[in-house]
Amino acid sequence: MKTTKQISLDFTEQQIYIGLDVHLSSWSVTIATDYIIGRTFSISNTSTVLRSTKGNDTYGSLLQKYLHTNYPGGNYLSAYEAGFCGFSVHNELIRLGIENIVVNPADIPTSQKQEVQKNDRVDSLKIVLALRAGQLRGIHVPDISTLNDRMLLRVRAGIVHDIKRYKNQAKSMLNFYGIKYKTDFDGANLSFSRRFVDWIRNIDLGSSSGMEAKEVMLDKISTHREKLLRVTRKIRELSQNNRYSSDYYNLITIPGISLITSMAILTEVEDIKRFSNTKKFIGYLGLHPTYRASGETQQNGEITFRHNKYLRVLLVESSHIAVQKDPAMMQSFIQYRKEGKEYNVAIIKIARKLACRIYYILRDKHQYQTGVVI
Repeated sequence: MKTTKQISLDFTEQQIYIGLDVHLSSWSVTIATDYIIGRTFSISNTSTVLRSTKGNDTYGSLLQKYLHTNYPGGNYLSAYEAGFCGFSVHNELIRLGIENIVVNPADIPTSQKQEVQKNDRVDSLKIVLALRAGQLRGIHVPDISTLNDRMLLRVRAGIVHDIKRYKNQAKSMLNFYGIKYKTDFDGANLSFSRRFVDWIRNIDLGSSSGMEAKEVMLDKISTHREKLLRVTRKIRELSQNNRYSSDYYNLITIPGISLITSMAILTEVEDIKRFSNTKKFIGYLGLHPTYRASGETQQNGEITFRHNKYLRVLLVESSHIAVQKDPAMMQSFIQYRKEGKEYNVAIIKIARKLACRIYYILRDKHQYQTGVVI
């Protein structure tokens, strides 16, 4: 009689690599070891491989069960692209015992064929191949409390953007009806003050529909201003928290650095020590120029597209004030202009100087010294 010998699976001390292409309704998963590329499958509510039978299993827990069943004892390392889900998937995988990194999509090696034949299966495969080859470096994963504080600053930025949009819509409505601003409201003074809003409210557009549209437009501005005030007050309270207060008071000694800018820096950067030098910090902010070098030829271009989009805008805005209030910054700005640099180019160079000073202030825990040339 022929007998069948059963061999139990054991991947102890073997590295199991998992490439994830994460979407809202499905995950594409490719698994590999140091010696072979395994299968690619999906996790979704309709998947034939992994789907929830109880209706409340998360995709992370389903992946964990699959790994423990098919690759027991292995050392699990996964990676996925930073995207819409933030770090929620990362935190779940870590909690489930799966080591994970979140990577910048631009850092994943991609062939021309993969670019023109892109799908979820291809994406998870190229992630796992790069992960196994050691070509991926994870981005910084902030503490959950920092993420919550950061969200407050980003919500405020969204409110400011909406207010600006509503103001432009209101001005467009006035232009549509051919209504000219009063002389004392024109030009730089057009700031939607209470007096200006009252003036708009008193304008008769000649129909109930037009008047209602105008009131709704102005109410949106008023409502969002109240939200802006509420969020700003909360951010001011946050700045007094023991976690931020010392660095906050040091940062606001810099000309041009306000409550919002300083708190944005603290919540976006979290720990300045993760940057070993100013060059890396400036690169994170996106203030480095692009360049192409070949042989003896080198061309400098525009500032890099890769940046923290919140901080770069704030630092450039702060630089406009810094050149007015700090003699050393003003001297540098004038020198750049004398060298023939355009205004915007000179301001970006000032922003780089400002970033260096921010770096040293946060690293060395001291206040800003006006008029010092570095």
